[in-house]
Amino acid sequence: EAGTALNMAQNYEHILEVLLNYTILGHGAVLATLQVYDHPWTEESPAEWWDILARWTEVPGILTDSRYYLSDLPSFRNFLFPDRLGIIHDLSSDPGVDDTMRELLHDHLGGQGGIFVPLVVGGQWIGFVGILYPQVIDFSEVELRRLMSITAQAAVAVQNRYQLDVTASRARREQLIREIANQIQAAPDVEGVLKVATRELGQALKTSRTFVHLGGFEQGKPRKPDTGPLPAADSVSAPPSEKK
Repeated sequence: EAGTALNMAQNYEHILEVLLNYTILGHGAVLATLQVYDHPWTEESPAEWWDILARWTEVPGILTDSRYYLSDLPSFRNFLFPDRLGIIHDLSSDPGVDDTMRELLHDHLGGQGGIFVPLVVGGQWIGFVGILYPQVIDFSEVELRRLMSITAQAAVAVQNRYQLDVTASRARREQLIREIANQIQAAPDVEGVLKVATRELGQALKTSRTFVHLGGFEQGKPRKPDTGPLPAADSVSAPPSEKK
């Protein structure tokens, strides 16, 4: 039933919902997250950070960040494994938990026990599922094996969804580049080109202020940039020779 539900999942939230419904994730957890690394983690090349793709919690607002860096939370290494669960029975006393990790998981997020389940697809360790419980945990081997088995199926669903998202993002980016290039080519002069580039790039990058400085060469030497005040938002600046 879990496998069928995962095959029908339309997004990361649905995948996490399946894990909540069919594993110990839903047994009194205070927080559950689905997370992927910046690249598949190997012994030679550990991940630098991970992104949260989906989260579930009964306490809205307790986890607002979407990206975490391993350098900021080094003791996570003690509980992240590609081939087995990482289990923290008691966050307040586990010797593998440093003060920074305890402050985040225990003091801020309200966890007392935690489980980290690897997401592995085709031998590649792409991320993990993190679960926090408000009490000291002690689950049976049967429950833990079921969690590992269903999460292994969920990893495939996550990878497929992630690849679709990457492909769609690349297509949107290429379409945007084509649209901007077409508008730039249709501009009647250099100042028009700069105006279009300033406006469209500003909108694409969602910036509140955009300006362009067009430099030039004089007798084989680069022209020094204007040191005056910045132009107004969405404005352009071209040297006199270009304006002519």
